[in-house]
Amino acid sequence: MSSPIASAVLVAIVLTSAGCPNFNRRDTARAPADTRVQVFSEATLIDELIAVPPYVFASSRLGLDRWNMDSRRVLHLSRDHGLPGDDVRSMTYDAVRDWLWIATDGGITRYQTASEAFSELPPPPMVLGMAADGVTAIAATGEGGVWVGHRRGLYYASADGAWTDTLISEPISALHRTRDGWLWVAAESGVIGVQPDGDSYLYSPEQGCDIKEVQFLATGPGDIPLAVGISPDGQQRVVLLVGTSCISYRVVPDVAWLGATPRNGELLVLTEQGLYRLSDAATGGTAAAAGMVLEATKWSDGAAVMETPFAIAPVSSSALPQSAHAIAATADAIWVGTRRAGLLQAWSREGAERDPVWLRRSELMEDAISLTVACEAADSCYIGTGSHGWRYDGDRMGNLEWAEGRPLAFAGGGAAAVYAIVQESDDRILTIHRRTDSGWAPLRAGERAASSSAAGGQGAGGVSIELRKGRACVSFAELVPRGPRSPTAGATAGATAGAPNGVPNGASGGAAGSASADRGAALWIGICSREGLVGEVQPYGVARIDVDSGAVTIMGRQRRRRARRNKPDAAAIPRDVSAMALAREHVWLASPRGALRVSDADGQLGKVDVFGESADALRTEIVRGIAVHPSGGIVVASGVGVAVYDGEGWRYPAHLDGDVRDIAVTGDGRLWLATDGGITATSIDGGGNIERTGRREGLIEDQVDRLAVDAFGRLWAKSPSGISLLVP
Repeated sequence: MSSPIASAVLVAIVLTSAGCPNFNRRDTARAPADTRVQVFSEATLIDELIAVPPYVFASSRLGLDRWNMDSRRVLHLSRDHGLPGDDVRSMTYDAVRDWLWIATDGGITRYQTASEAFSELPPPPMVLGMAADGVTAIAATGEGGVWVGHRRGLYYASADGAWTDTLISEPISALHRTRDGWLWVAAESGVIGVQPDGDSYLYSPEQGCDIKEVQFLATGPGDIPLAVGISPDGQQRVVLLVGTSCISYRVVPDVAWLGATPRNGELLVLTEQGLYRLSDAATGGTAAAAGMVLEATKWSDGAAVMETPFAIAPVSSSALPQSAHAIAATADAIWVGTRRAGLLQAWSREGAERDPVWLRRSELMEDAISLTVACEAADSCYIGTGSHGWRYDGDRMGNLEWAEGRPLAFAGGGAAAVYAIVQESDDRILTIHRRTDSGWAPLRAGERAASSSAAGGQGAGGVSIELRKGRACVSFAELVPRGPRSPTAGATAGATAGAPNGVPNGASGGAAGSASADRGAALWIGICSREGLVGEVQPYGVARIDVDSGAVTIMGRQRRRRARRNKPDAAAIPRDVSAMALAREHVWLASPRGALRVSDADGQLGKVDVFGESADALRTEIVRGIAVHPSGGIVVASGVGVAVYDGEGWRYPAHLDGDVRDIAVTGDGRLWLATDGGITATSIDGGGNIERTGRREGLIEDQVDRLAVDAFGRLWAKSPSGISLLVP
């Protein structure tokens, strides 16, 4: 499978290690030459786009988004607003009546943009045997009715809801109506052209049309209908439908066409390598000049083969997001829908480049407060934001279906099992689930089950933590293996749950048989609470759960107790811990009260050392992030820069000054700093170049709040509008 990860744009501005960078400025560092970036803001892909000024409508499996082109605000339309169902299967626009026809899994409706009112089409009679969820495509008729493509064939519904079947009784995948009144039907047997008088023609491989599976239908320049799809030998073909003949072409170079939309007599084509304009060959210039041509490969007997059917030219030199999936256009702009990052508005009427404008619902960031990552394989990772959980499949984020409650955070991965921290239907309660061959199973106590707090213990579903009040949320989660750990085991982000845990980068893990690697391990969880749906986040404490016995220890429950230095027990741990990292025999914690070193040898909590603000320690006790370098040094992030602890004292390297929100360390020893100006990569001693990755280099935005390193050495970054994945 080809990688969907886009290569970062290169900008070369070199800064020597002697400089003191302002991490929020763009002119202080160069962009990394070898970092690839993926971005995510949505868990539902945009299936289809239709532009009806002043709106752009984007359909998905979870309803319809109506974006205002001017205000850039969105109205999400669902069953609650008048749609017959939430799963939108197809859309078509009747410009004469200003009707947007919408087919869903619950029926078909019309939406009038001026009145913002729905008018549902009566369901088909039972005798037709049409299930509403079998609709695959619709096309406005021009007379107020609608053509309906279905798994059972082609149907017609009038404006007043009278249904009629047709002679086409095979599965339909796409419909397209041209200005001359012809209806083009992508059917199982091939492409079928239906004249206004009802006569029809079949265009199939047997007739010289080298296409078996139609991907989309469109109208090319000169009002030539075309079909794009897969040939019997598995190659994409562009087929022109001319009269009763067809001519098949291959695209040179072999670049997949993903979708198309008309604009000003031309056809805009979305491809894997960018956006192209198809115009009339007689007026559009030389096709070969664009580096893309159509070469005829097959045609019907007697067909007049056009060697250069269209002039092809790139719309812009700007790169499209790798997850581009759908396209729509107005006279003033082009809109591109993606599989994972929302809606992109780009390019002016003349095709001139403009700064891209992203329209996002930022579904992944709803109530997000943290970032945890746990991977059982490179293409199977679990992402937690402290209030929701998602699954990454190597390309997209998806919703996690949970029988009751919802996952908030994850830990483990690599050679160990993946653990989920789940908010139950009673949202004051957290339970722990472990990934197994058969799915997720509640973590249950062993024979030594015990609890040192009334707030933690064994519920009906296994190990649980119950808050006294408020909705439970999670600020960090980490699986801590038993016994001494290598320095690289702690080379993780402050808020990481997918730490390497001693597993070399690139090692493969999985759910099966991996629980044995957790023997003697403990889960550390930062607990927080919220009052109401979007109330302020309040720290609640730190939970430590013995994986073998299920024993739960809650630390930091005293609201106003200040952490005490060198306290030989867990009472010194404050409740407002925000991040953690793993050293050889210690757990390091970050909090607004300083950096804490907790002895955790052989699964037993011991001495707690608190490093706060003082002349010989930290410049500020407000520590935002913490990580462990492979050399064994500890690095902490704060508003006044990065401090390094070498086992004897703290120092602030000049090249690490600045406002740093979080910090991570990868196995190669590089430090990754989250800032308001992007992510900065550098070394602990200042050697080599300082490299920056920001929005221009592919991040979802410049502001980065949290970082996490997964078991495969990849860097995950949380921003207000989404998540970015960097592969160094």
